[in-house]
Amino acid sequence: MIHGLWIIKRTGERLFEKSFGISKSAPDISSLLSAIQTFADSISGDSIRSITLENMLFRYKLSRDIFFVLSTDKEDEVSETLDNLEIKFWTEFKQPITEDEDKKKYENFAKEAERTIIEYERKKEIEDLDAKLRALERELV
Repeated sequence: MIHGLWIIKRTGERLFEKSFGISKSAPDISSLLSAIQTFADSISGDSIRSITLENMLFRYKLSRDIFFVLSTDKEDEVSETLDNLEIKFWTEFKQPITEDEDKKKYENFAKEAERTIIEYERKKEIEDLDAKLRALERELV
């Protein structure tokens, strides 16, 4: 399951945040996600790809000094979904919007992001059901 999406400038400024499965009152973690990337870059020169918690994974994608971060269950494979979100973002915005009053322009992207996440979740549900049906079929044979 996808829990959240953050789009963050390399400086730590949050451009976009959307929660899907976590509480709306969760603290703003965009600065933390950016700081971890900065730390990884300073000690190894490499970009961070993911942060693993006990039951959750934060997956990063860097594009034009913008981080796209999805929080997911550990077993979810969301590389394609992260790529789709990046493409939809850059299709909508040639340059990221920075002024607060202009952030309302993100509403269209928010709808696209939600559709992309719902599409992923539905596809995953179908795959899970298919796996359960195949397992059941093997038991019956």
